[in-house]
Amino acid sequence: MRQSRHRRPLPEHVSREIHHLEPEESCCPECGGELDYSGEISVFLPERHTILQ
Repeated sequence: MRQSRHRRPLPEHVSREIHHLEPEESCCPECGGELDYSGEISVFLPERHTILQ
């Protein structure tokens, strides 16, 4: 049987930082189109574990 390709949600107890794009970061460098929210990434630092949104 084939496994699902969906990952489990990241734990709620892990701290989160919200990263807002600056106006110059919100345009695609190749086509000039507007970039949109892409989801969450998990960043592991030896002293802490943070999720960037």
